[in-house]
Amino acid sequence: MMNAMRYLWCGVFACLAAWQPCRGAGSDKREEKVEIAFTKAGLERSSENGKRTGDLQWKCQAVLFIPEPWDFETRSVAERQSVKMCDMDGRELAAVEFYTGWLNGREQKGVSYVEIQGTAACLPPAGCTQVRMKGRLRVPVVRMLKSPVYELPLRPGASYLFPLPGSEEGYVRNADDVVKSNELPMGELYVGKCEWKKGDGEKQLSLSICLDANHRFKPEKIELLDGKGEVMKYRRPNRSDIDEQSRSWSADFTFSSPEKMDTGKCRVRLIYKTVPEYVTVPVDARFGMGGEIREEAGKKAR
Repeated sequence: MMNAMRYLWCGVFACLAAWQPCRGAGSDKREEKVEIAFTKAGLERSSENGKRTGDLQWKCQAVLFIPEPWDFETRSVAERQSVKMCDMDGRELAAVEFYTGWLNGREQKGVSYVEIQGTAACLPPAGCTQVRMKGRLRVPVVRMLKSPVYELPLRPGASYLFPLPGSEEGYVRNADDVVKSNELPMGELYVGKCEWKKGDGEKQLSLSICLDANHRFKPEKIELLDGKGEVMKYRRPNRSDIDEQSRSWSADFTFSSPEKMDTGKCRVRLIYKTVPEYVTVPVDARFGMGGEIREEAGKKAR
């Protein structure tokens, strides 16, 4: 049994490189299609105090991936989801439960991906040489979009009031937002700090750009552009409140070559997330003595 269910290790990034994004018929628009590739499956002992000394369990590991500008929402309301598993005679076995409550995504070569793990409640019966997992998962995805470029005077307290990007398409609104009839989703950018100083024998500019919003908004980056429209060095926003209700953010910049900035003004652009939408991920995989049976896996990767 142990030999029949050895670990499977796949070339995950080979799958990512070979995968082509789904496009709508008669359109160049990319669909928010999430693909899945299994990277590991087999028997594994549960961990106790950091040591694998517990009972044997049937586990699998998979990668979900989607092309930019789509990305995975970190938190999902569907924390645990089950996919049916059966033997090759169609007899139903213990379902495989995946934990999908926290999707910590990463990006490589224009593809966003996240790893998930599944565990069967019971081992396949003795003599079972092949199993099939079939069902679906629901995961939240978002789009990463860029705002217009906003210009502010380069001085402390300077501000700029603007409609939150995406508000015309409903991206920044939520069902439980309380919206007054005369209240539009608005944001205010302002310069919190603007200090010139000398460091390491050269002139430096220390700048803090802040954002306040009257509606929920999800900025991922605050970018500062130079006079040629190129992105200057930045950090991720330092959120004043890590709770999702937060409506104030800031990002600190230090420039050793401030002459790249236009005299008297700074250009700011926001990278933000849309409201999450849940999509279905079909799961259909067979596992045998050597792991996942590659005939079907190859079809899914093409």
